[in-house]
Amino acid sequence: MYRNDKVILTYADYSKQIQGELTLGICNTNTPYLVEGVHNILSAEEMREYLQKKSEKRKREFYWSRTLAKTILCSVYKQEHQLTDIRIAKGFLNNPIIKSKEQGYGIGITHCEDYAAIIVFPEEMVLGLDMEKLDLRKVKGINTILTDKERKLCPLNYDNNNFVLAVWTMKEALVKFLKLGLSVNFDIMQIASVEWSDTGFKSGYRFFPTLDAYTFFEEDFVYTIVCTNNLVLERKKTDIKVS
Repeated sequence: MYRNDKVILTYADYSKQIQGELTLGICNTNTPYLVEGVHNILSAEEMREYLQKKSEKRKREFYWSRTLAKTILCSVYKQEHQLTDIRIAKGFLNNPIIKSKEQGYGIGITHCEDYAAIIVFPEEMVLGLDMEKLDLRKVKGINTILTDKERKLCPLNYDNNNFVLAVWTMKEALVKFLKLGLSVNFDIMQIASVEWSDTGFKSGYRFFPTLDAYTFFEEDFVYTIVCTNNLVLERKKTDIKVS
């Protein structure tokens, strides 16, 4: 089954009267593709990295995440671009960065089993993105990492298993916002507050009071975007295509 979801989010900084849209894409990285067509998507540097991947699974993940990222970038760029002219490279902290003739955007990439999620945003922002599949098999292990206070934040009458998975994305998205690896002490990622709405959660962190986490649910996924709390994020619309 091939799946390609596009979620449009709106952002606003009311203190600066700035607002706009963010595009988040989710794709199935286990989808077959024509190896002969890879050179039409990847830059020369990406092609070398692709060929160095040891397994076909890693090659598919790399190919589809780059394809999705470049497709989103081309949709927000004001001029037409060849996909091979855009390169998704790594920064000093292994964070993804965009190498392109047209500047002005940042990018977040996350992988979850056979899926990848990409978000593109103005470079003036800093965002962290993480996604998890709603898989009950993961809940027990994650639940041991949560504090008692975090477990009690689950809203009344809400599915506790989905909440546990949501909190995990809040923590991982924070790590990616800070551009740190998971070797960081989990104590500094504690969730202090959770507000529930019809579409998801808005959460705050105990040790990072200037950051907010926005958590949304899309069918069998949960994903969290971390941003500075001068921004307000809302999910505008979803375009889900499954074939």
